[in-house]
Amino acid sequence: MKSKKKDLNYHVLFFDGHCVLCQSSVKFILKFEKNEKLKFAPLSGKKAELFLKEDRPDSLIYFDGQNSYYQADAILKVLRHLKIWFYPIYLILKVCPKGFVDFIYGKIAASRYNLFGRSSTCYFPRDAEKHRFL
Repeated sequence: MKSKKKDLNYHVLFFDGHCVLCQSSVKFILKFEKNEKLKFAPLSGKKAELFLKEDRPDSLIYFDGQNSYYQADAILKVLRHLKIWFYPIYLILKVCPKGFVDFIYGKIAASRYNLFGRSSTCYFPRDAEKHRFL
């Protein structure tokens, strides 16, 4: 977790806009989020440059306006935004050793293009979703 000085009234999930797995994850979150408190932005975009450190890890990054969370911590933060059906997954990941979850996350992240593919274009939201993207 890294401290940041900017304060936001919303939380942001920064994602690899060309990663098919990441794009699918964003679509999944949009479908199952319990409220619209989370916004999305590509890691390669201007907002990521503004709010995140230059040495960003190869990870989804959850930014709460002051702190950045990576890998297991980011997943746990996102799961708290999802409907109650996903709470058991949150609990399971919460009791698993963080190092283990980060290890699995890292393995999937490192081979995500080989496993799921790489899009030639960044994710483009539908009209109804545009207000959720920075």
